[in-house]
Amino acid sequence: MKKSVSVVGLGKLGSGLAAVFADAGLRTIGVDVSDTLVRSINAGQTDEVEADKQELIRKHGGKELLATTSHAEAIEKTDISFLMVGTPSDEAGHFSNDHLQAALMLLAQALARSKKSYHLFVIGSTVTPNAIDGKLIPLIERHSGRKLNQGFGICYDPEFVALGEVVRGFREPDVVIIGESDQRAGDEVEKIHRHICANKPAFRRMSIANAEVAKVALNVFLTLKISFGNLLSRLCEAIPGADCDVISDAIGQDRRISPRYLRGGLSFGGPCFPRDTRALAALLQRHDVETVLIDAVNRLNEIQDSHLLQHTLVASDSAAGGAVGVLGLSFKPGTSVISDSAAMTLIQGLLRARRRVIVYDPHAIEPTRAKFGNRIDYAGSASECLSLSRVCVVLNAEPEYAKAVQEYHGAGSKTVIDCWRYLSNDKLPSTIRCIDLGRGRQPAASAVSASAKAGCSYDSPAVAAPAEMARSED
Repeated sequence: MKKSVSVVGLGKLGSGLAAVFADAGLRTIGVDVSDTLVRSINAGQTDEVEADKQELIRKHGGKELLATTSHAEAIEKTDISFLMVGTPSDEAGHFSNDHLQAALMLLAQALARSKKSYHLFVIGSTVTPNAIDGKLIPLIERHSGRKLNQGFGICYDPEFVALGEVVRGFREPDVVIIGESDQRAGDEVEKIHRHICANKPAFRRMSIANAEVAKVALNVFLTLKISFGNLLSRLCEAIPGADCDVISDAIGQDRRISPRYLRGGLSFGGPCFPRDTRALAALLQRHDVETVLIDAVNRLNEIQDSHLLQHTLVASDSAAGGAVGVLGLSFKPGTSVISDSAAMTLIQGLLRARRRVIVYDPHAIEPTRAKFGNRIDYAGSASECLSLSRVCVVLNAEPEYAKAVQEYHGAGSKTVIDCWRYLSNDKLPSTIRCIDLGRGRQPAASAVSASAKAGCSYDSPAVAAPAEMARSED
């Protein structure tokens, strides 16, 4: 395939898509308003923590992948422009089109000056349903002086890619949804996907409006599964001998359910799930549809945060004070993104309860430092974080965290809270008292202390301090 493509917006997803295009042999132009980012890409450099993306940018940056600040180059030098600019939430919860409209205006103005007969715009940014038909297409027509499906085409091609595995997400999607202005536009986008995909995903082509709704609906449905998994986890903690992993695996074998995203653990966070639930609630309100289901999901997510905080405060009280360690600051392993992460909420709750906090994450120390400054302490390794704390919460499944706990040789005892039942019970030293959430334990006589209740943001049932060590299986 000798197609030339451009990617407008070289953030965490856009730079990954551009790198995948270049690696697939497509002549690729990357466009961004940041001079610093453009220079970095052309030098084959990136500060991203994702190894696969780093490798591709080092390999193709400044060669098959050329970055520029000129939107006109995307029009003159490529046939298709993929727009991956940010669409942050506005005050009502809808996605803001401001950055997307600014980019499209510059592209459309360049198209007005061009002698080429046709250009295809492909929007990958998440948008509120009816944004493309109602606002973006008229904007392109107005600034380009051309008509839809004559001088230009447009598709909505929403990405379903997770941070931490962006390259694999673009190469191995489960489904590719294409909202098309006409068959010609949809055919071109499907050809591009088939060229870069290493698997054989399902392709679903539809109207732009259907694709817009499908994008938000898919993400929010995943939050429903996460919330149910967390609800099941808390129930299992109350029933001696119950194990939420065994149960979710069993019921997940039913084809109607599947085990993915059903595992109990932390609240959902990151840049997509929380804002997508808010966006769907705002959309439902706009069209006078009840929001009760989305309200329940958001409430359950808050309760899950409160549940973890209560466990941590109870363990801290039982340990007679000392620092609380937090291992894992990002919203998931393998990324530096801390937005809406369970760790950030936990740290805020611990500070309100006047606990000393020490944290570590191999990827997310700096963004956490920017958020909390000197209100918390920062360890240089997982082992240091564990050794300096009396209670340590393991929020992400990073190998370094498990190794630090399993190889702890200090004289003092430690309480470790394992949010994902990640630690192997036959490898823990006798000085480690492990509380693995999501598994039933014998109830203790004492309930949550007054200080624990004072530190919680939300009301939820009291969590009993475990009477004995509970070991988890890997």
